[in-house]
Amino acid sequence: MLTQFSNSMPKYQHGAMLLEGLIAILIFSFGLLAIVGLQGQAVRDVSDARGRIDATYVMNRIVGELWLKDPKNLKDQNTDYDDASTDIGKLAISLPNGKANVKVSNKIVTVTLTWKPPAAKDPNKLVTVTAVNEALKSGA
Repeated sequence: MLTQFSNSMPKYQHGAMLLEGLIAILIFSFGLLAIVGLQGQAVRDVSDARGRIDATYVMNRIVGELWLKDPKNLKDQNTDYDDASTDIGKLAISLPNGKANVKVSNKIVTVTLTWKPPAAKDPNKLVTVTAVNEALKSGA
């Protein structure tokens, strides 16, 4: 004997479970898109931080090069470095679209380093000011 099962759900509820499943998939998809967006932003932030670290390193190297010079021979100047013809220029162009400006006035050195990452709209700028004095004599 065959038993017939009756469908106890009203006619207007047919397909409700399918609709709930589709809505759950939609919500899950939005969550995945949000995670992908956060990951992309994290990669951009890390890349920007890497550029700033490299610029700080280059800035320290440029200031170190100036400190190596004899302060008596350090003349007032305002010079741009954007090619590989000098050591400072080589350091500056190691950054993407990098340029350095060194201004010396009364043994006060202002170094301005600008660079523009490929995906950035505006260039970044790092400025440092330092004094270059004569070395102290030992025993003094």
